[in-house]
Amino acid sequence: MATFGKISQIMGAVVDVTFEDGNLPEIMNALNVDRGDEGTLV
Repeated sequence: MATFGKISQIMGAVVDVTFEDGNLPEIMNALNVDRGDEGTLV
């Protein structure tokens, strides 16, 4: 199941992501970021 969130902060190697309505991804799942024309960042 895909879960969508919003990157709220980046500090060095730490990325904070906010998810709405308690829809959290499973622990240890990869984070995929759609960068439009630049492709997907994993």
